[in-house]
Amino acid sequence: MHKRIVIISILIYVVIVLLNWLTPLFFGDDYVDAFIWTNLPMGACLPENVERINSFNDLLESALNHYLWWSGRAIAQFAGQLFIWSGKNLFNFFNALVFVLLNYEIQWISDEGQISFRKLDAKLLCLTFFVFWAFTADFSIVFLWLLGATNYVWPITVVVLFLTFYIRKYFNMEKILFLSKTAKYYMFFLGMLAGWTNENTICWIILGLAIWIYKNKNVVCNESWLIWGWFGLCFGYSILMLAPGNAVRTAYVTGDSFIFLTWSAIKTRLQVLEIVMLFQVFLWYFIITSLRKIDTEPRDGIVLKYVNLSKYFCLLSVLSNVIMLIAPDFQPRSGFPSLVFLTIAFLLVLRVQSVTNRSFINYATRKFLFVVGCGYFVVTLLATYLGIYRLYQYRNYVNEMAVQHYITGQSGILEIKKQGDFPKRLWWASGFHLISNELSDDENNWKNVAFSRFHNIKSVRVIK
Repeated sequence: MHKRIVIISILIYVVIVLLNWLTPLFFGDDYVDAFIWTNLPMGACLPENVERINSFNDLLESALNHYLWWSGRAIAQFAGQLFIWSGKNLFNFFNALVFVLLNYEIQWISDEGQISFRKLDAKLLCLTFFVFWAFTADFSIVFLWLLGATNYVWPITVVVLFLTFYIRKYFNMEKILFLSKTAKYYMFFLGMLAGWTNENTICWIILGLAIWIYKNKNVVCNESWLIWGWFGLCFGYSILMLAPGNAVRTAYVTGDSFIFLTWSAIKTRLQVLEIVMLFQVFLWYFIITSLRKIDTEPRDGIVLKYVNLSKYFCLLSVLSNVIMLIAPDFQPRSGFPSLVFLTIAFLLVLRVQSVTNRSFINYATRKFLFVVGCGYFVVTLLATYLGIYRLYQYRNYVNEMAVQHYITGQSGILEIKKQGDFPKRLWWASGFHLISNELSDDENNWKNVAFSRFHNIKSVRVIK
């Protein structure tokens, strides 16, 4: 691997691992997931007899209960609870590795699906990192929150890896890529893992691959791994969507009705969609204007393949967001897979520039964007570290108070100071990367109860 790639990869890794290190467990979800999942929904107070996860068997039992009573994302749930049980420090190291790997995978797809560390481009690696840093809605929720990362970053990393093999075939239709008879079993397993990840993206990937396989059935029949991978994707997605917990969760959120399909509810989700699209607007502008310029020129076969693939990922990005308008719940973090697909389309357009030896942005504009981008990154990085460090200090204070309360055997309610809001200037300067997560002044709040159970104390509340 080129020295520049190694250096850039290490720098990216260090930035993410330090941010992860400073980001504590979230009050609420993370503390609830320290225990074996019960038949109670998220947001309900843990019972007094709830059992702490203390073994691998407990993890399996909890994942099964989660599948039956809350959501089909059993693998993501298992991974999240595994790191809560084993210790967040282990997660910090692995999460940064997965983040770097995702950046690699996006570049591999743009390079015709070739999985090669030697051919990685340092500039493109910096660019993809900056795209995630600047254009991710709820950056800290997606990348730094333990359960957020295991539910969004890790699954989409598996999905992109799965798609890489199909992209390689797309650019090499005349070649036999895998002669091994066991390749189909590997692809089925990888497809199953990819399908068992995200509700709002996999359905469109299944449809897109089905159309492509049908149109190229004469070629595809020569390599059965393409079919087996698709069946694995369908199988994994079926496990995800047919989980009994999905029905339970929907009934809990919507109250056994279709109130989430009313116009007022859809308007609320439209506002979330606006936020997600606002973060992505610069990418959309560049991709659309560039594709228009490409359409005005004669195109050879390879350029046409890049253009069509870029359009496919743009469509995948849009559909992944639009379907959330009819989902029971739509949070900005749910738009992260669409950003990944849009980033792939962005790099494919840049590949067209490389192939045709033409730049769609003049030198002066590129230089201006580079200077502005560097300034934005430095300011937001410093502000993000400052804000998250304040959060880190506050959580240390809260945990120390809880430990002291337990050690001294006090039977009363633990009262802790309120963290306080971040200054608006710091919030804006961080690029909206800061996290607001605090306990309640009500000791019976589900977050407070989970924290109390975790530390084996009677109860806790925030002083007004």
